Amino acid sequence: MRVEIVGAGPAGLYSAILIKTLARQYSVHVYEKNASQQFGGWGIILSNSTLANMRRSDPISHDRIKSFSSHQWEHIDVIRDDDAVRVRSGQYFGILRQDFLKVLSDRCRELNIEISFDTPVANASDLQTADLVIAADGINSSVREFTPSFRPTFLTSENRYLWLGASCELRNLKMIFKRYGDGHLVAQAFPSSRGMSTFVVECTRRAWDSTDLQCISGDEVLDLLSDVFKAELENNRLISIDGARWRTFVTVHNSMWHNGRTVLVGDALHSIHFSIGSGTKLAVEDAMALRECLRDLESQEVRVILEAFEKGRKSSCENYQKISQKSYLWCEQLDSISSLDIIPFTEQLLTRAGLYDGRMLALLSPEFSKIFSEWKARQ
Repeated sequence: MRVEIVGAGPAGLYSAILIKTLARQYSVHVYEKNASQQFGGWGIILSNSTLANMRRSDPISHDRIKSFSSHQWEHIDVIRDDDAVRVRSGQYFGILRQDFLKVLSDRCRELNIEISFDTPVANASDLQTADLVIAADGINSSVREFTPSFRPTFLTSENRYLWLGASCELRNLKMIFKRYGDGHLVAQAFPSSRGMSTFVVECTRRAWDSTDLQCISGDEVLDLLSDVFKAELENNRLISIDGARWRTFVTVHNSMWHNGRTVLVGDALHSIHFSIGSGTKLAVEDAMALRECLRDLESQEVRVILEAFEKGRKSSCENYQKISQKSYLWCEQLDSISSLDIIPFTEQLLTRAGLYDGRMLALLSPEFSKIFSEWKARQ
């Protein structure tokens, strides 16, 4: 069995590891268009439940990831201008994306999985010797482009964002809302390594249209944002690895998940907005589900295996994409609800996407639930 994987991100590398540990006799090869030192990005978030699933799937890589993920938290600080509320959350861990991918790539090499960096896959003929092709090459998947039967659709968010870092070590996740111009700047900030934190900064349309943000770039943007969030940054400066270029988020949805011997996974299949922090979760869970289906490979054709993968994963992934859409639409409408008192504002933030309702919030954070109930009683 020859398995060829396009993309050395979380979905691709973890798929390679799990398939190789399932059947050591399989030939598994990963192709990545970028250089090995270009493991870009700042931090990613992993929940305790995701790490528990990874421990069951491959204890060796889990233990190494956990050693990097010493930066854990159980609370969210909601900060809006001069108001702040702390809410208990589940247990989450922050880790630099480059550390996460290094653990996975090192594990691949231990398993004799070949990773070819600087090797773009331009057309189907590059993969013609494979029995199974796994397209894990992200939102702008090249495999999806030369396989038109996937029929992807793309939805672009209205708000712009930057993925930045800072040389300060936060204690937990912070959701920070700052008035700027006629709109808001929003930061989702969390610890991601020793002495470092990740700041994903989002700009609402009104803020973009009413200020000069669209006219400045690079160091000017970093200086401006560092000043806006100086209290939370503890007077440190924000850092960029890509020139601080504003982006818009693209949600990818595919009508078809597989075609013959080729299957999509991760962001190539279903991108998830960063505001719910579940992109890596879905990527590794795709790999787990695919490995379970491949256990039946000796008695089933590849096509049947991939049909089972889609059947088993589709409902969950589509549900997360709906949650993701609700979350970023709430952020796009932020300017119209910003006059709310901080208590109902926080309740709306936590329940915006449907991950939590009032009952679940009461179980997770009874202290905040009590504060919210008392606020309602006074109205």
